[in-house]
Amino acid sequence: MEVTRSVVDDDLAAAFARLSVAEYGADAPVADPAHLRWKFLGDPAGRAFADTLIEGVGGEREVVGRIVFEPRVLRSAAGERHAVNPIDLLIHPGYRSPRAFLQLMRGLREHDGVDLVYLAPNDTSAPLYERVLKFNQIGTFMLTGAPLRPDRLLGGRLRALRPLTRVGGAGWRAVMRAATCRAGRGIDLTDEVPDAEALDRLAATVATEDEWVGSRDHAFHQWRFHQGPRFKYRVRYARVDGELVGYLAARVADFEGLRACVVVDCVAAGSKEARVARALLADVLRWAIVERADLIAALSFGETRLTRSLRRFPMLRVPNRFSPQQATLLAEWISDAPGDAAPKLSLTLADMDVF
Repeated sequence: MEVTRSVVDDDLAAAFARLSVAEYGADAPVADPAHLRWKFLGDPAGRAFADTLIEGVGGEREVVGRIVFEPRVLRSAAGERHAVNPIDLLIHPGYRSPRAFLQLMRGLREHDGVDLVYLAPNDTSAPLYERVLKFNQIGTFMLTGAPLRPDRLLGGRLRALRPLTRVGGAGWRAVMRAATCRAGRGIDLTDEVPDAEALDRLAATVATEDEWVGSRDHAFHQWRFHQGPRFKYRVRYARVDGELVGYLAARVADFEGLRACVVVDCVAAGSKEARVARALLADVLRWAIVERADLIAALSFGETRLTRSLRRFPMLRVPNRFSPQQATLLAEWISDAPGDAAPKLSLTLADMDVF
């Protein structure tokens, strides 16, 4: 077997979709060529490129493994850096071995014009990156959430009491509605998509601190939340006196046996930043109740305006022992600048690939 590196094109996206079918089934998003073309070819930060494991010779060559590098633009008060997020690691079950994994990983840190590599592997692959590839862990994502249906969250552990928790759940949701009913006063929330200039002005307020955050400019916003063929987001925009001061993107997904309203991104700015964030979160809470979600959930890393918005009421920090996965973040500078210090990043799910 050999490894080749190339920019992802239509043919390679189709080959990756076929490879995914054996592992995830034909209905999975990663087995949908249209989804992969959007993800790999449409990214405004640049086309994704991949290291591909090839078996065979001549006309019988077959893609049996892959890891894809998604370009990302990071910004902070110090300027701009270019990063890649390695995603979609997969080796066909018939060729899976430690040797094949190491062969595919040889180029993990070798990228021209790239300053940083970051990734959030699952609990199964994280030890391989940390112990075998010696990749640095810089922390874990914080899980925040708001429970909406206690009987569903308790599952079978208190089955005899579930009728009572259903009654209590209705009361709990009424309390949550009442506690957030005043959050949106003076703030206009609409579905109307702002123009490019307004989105860029809002994005500029996010990258004013020391930590590196992913670009939120209009091109990224449109691609990430409005152009994908599979994941459909509900995006709500906040305005004060006609000026865009924030937005929240969310979608409902089945996760770990629960119906979750996943908040992918929440940006709030201006003199009323905290109030804007609470208004957006209160709005998504009411929508999640209508959608019969069991809970609202968000993941964030770092301490900036970008992540503070996801940690305001009604969102509560979830103890690590209740998190379905550790959600570790691995990151390394691979260029000479800005030095040897561990990267200081601030990320949400909008910067990742899962949702």
